[in-house]
Amino acid sequence: MTLLTDQTLIEQMKINEREIDLRKELFDITLDDEAALRSYRDSVVGALDQIVGEFYSEQVQNSEIALIIGDAETLRRLQGMMRRYVGELFQGRYDVDYVNNRLRIGKIHHRLGVTPKLYLSAIKLLHDILKRVIDETPSTSSDAVKNRCKDALHKVLQFDTHLVFDTYIRNLVVEVEASRTELERHAAHLEAKVAERTRQLEELARRDSLTGLLNQRAFFEEVERSLSAAVRYVYPVTLIYVDLNGFKAVNDFEGHRAGDALLAQVGSVLQETARDTDLICRYGGDEFCIALPHATSADAERRCRRLAEDFGKRGIDRVTMSMGIAQTGPEEFVTLETLLQMADAAMYEAKKSTTTSRGHRVRVNRKVRGLDRRKSGQPGRGEAAGPKPVPAPEDADHPRLAAKAV
Repeated sequence: MTLLTDQTLIEQMKINEREIDLRKELFDITLDDEAALRSYRDSVVGALDQIVGEFYSEQVQNSEIALIIGDAETLRRLQGMMRRYVGELFQGRYDVDYVNNRLRIGKIHHRLGVTPKLYLSAIKLLHDILKRVIDETPSTSSDAVKNRCKDALHKVLQFDTHLVFDTYIRNLVVEVEASRTELERHAAHLEAKVAERTRQLEELARRDSLTGLLNQRAFFEEVERSLSAAVRYVYPVTLIYVDLNGFKAVNDFEGHRAGDALLAQVGSVLQETARDTDLICRYGGDEFCIALPHATSADAERRCRRLAEDFGKRGIDRVTMSMGIAQTGPEEFVTLETLLQMADAAMYEAKKSTTTSRGHRVRVNRKVRGLDRRKSGQPGRGEAAGPKPVPAPEDADHPRLAAKAV
């Protein structure tokens, strides 16, 4: 990619020799005009100190111009540039180099903050001074030659003004484009921030503020999607319904702050034991739900045992868990509502056993209800006649865990 700094102004503005000739034709600058200006070059160059001195003596009287110039060093540089410019005006050669110098002058004036009205007034002042110098120059030439030189000077100054204004316009366009680019970049940045903030807010709206787990609404949405995928791709989904035993006593005797801290701790344990595909929700109060895609009830029982062990490792001994398990698929599927009811029923059966002895309890609901059932892509087993009891494993010493079919 070609950088702007690798190009001259005339290249950047795509002005070539053909364009220069067209502009000279536009202002009727002829070879005779060029010759007329050359004929007075020596006289004008000899009067440069007078011309430049008078010009800037008038200019600095204007407070606005004096403020733009600003200091003596800048004034000296501008005087040097003016001396070169007047010499080039009367050299009678208005080619690529001349045009490029005029464009540079325009760019410098624009950077200094010289407005078009100030530039035009300065050109008029210079024109008047140069005409007077031509008129006062002793010459054997006729008045017609002097008038021809002054007319040619007027044409070239117009030619130069046109070039300077082209530079002004280009700089304004570049500034507008730069501002637009910056505005677009800023807008894109704001859009990204808004999108990120919206995503964060949407995520917060899906999360329980205390535990960071999914809230009930988000949980239902995710599990519904998981069940639809399970029906399509034929794999089981198992639900664990968890209720904390003894939580009310913590709230009553230790206060709600202690209760909230305990719920957050429980949520952390549930999250730490989860797979990436698991869906964990604070269902409400001291109740939690865990959906396990690609998992059977046997997998869920192992998860429950691990949860009980993790409770012990984390020193969570003020509450215990009653856990109900229900599986749907891979051959026949029930709705999410039915699956929740099945897991909830199993949890209550587990909770009943905590009235006689303290400890973690788990029950597996092995019923397959025919209500609202969805068929998978595989042949069904037919509607189950009723609950199918299975032998219950014995309670473990640590942690205390029981399993029985509902």
